[in-house]
Amino acid sequence: MMPAKHIEPVTQVYHMQQGAPVLVSVFALEGKITKIEMELHPGQGMQWRILGYREERHMERKLNNWMQAYMNGSILPPVELLFSWPKLGSYTQMVLQTLPAIPFGTTNSYDDVAILTGNTYAARAVGNACRKNPFPLIIPCHRVIGSNGKLIGFSSGGLAVKQALIQFEKSVVLRH
Repeated sequence: MMPAKHIEPVTQVYHMQQGAPVLVSVFALEGKITKIEMELHPGQGMQWRILGYREERHMERKLNNWMQAYMNGSILPPVELLFSWPKLGSYTQMVLQTLPAIPFGTTNSYDDVAILTGNTYAARAVGNACRKNPFPLIIPCHRVIGSNGKLIGFSSGGLAVKQALIQFEKSVVLRH
């Protein structure tokens, strides 16, 4: 009988002086991102951390490149990263595949996203899909707002995180 392999947990925190005051926790297993959670944190700038095991270090470079690009407003496509997708309905998958097309620093309404998916009357289904998004920030559900321009729901950290991300992105666009 072979001894069990010792797997050492790793938590590496990265900090930027710029960005929304948000802590992004990226959970990884077997070289893939399994979920992302966000929360407001005190202080200046965005922080992110990878929660996984030493084997996940190879994906660290890709995630850091993506985060650096995000901070500068030049988003890399999410396909650069590997995800472990949970089982989701086909419309939810379609919505989540549509969201990266929303430009950095802009917002679309739930109605707009429904129209982009070809289902004009599916605004509530779009909201439901955004709620199920396991990879917020990278799959940018924070850019989806109510048709009246108000912030509505955000499953990863609440409306304060959504507001902080939108404000940060708009400030980057204004600087360029």
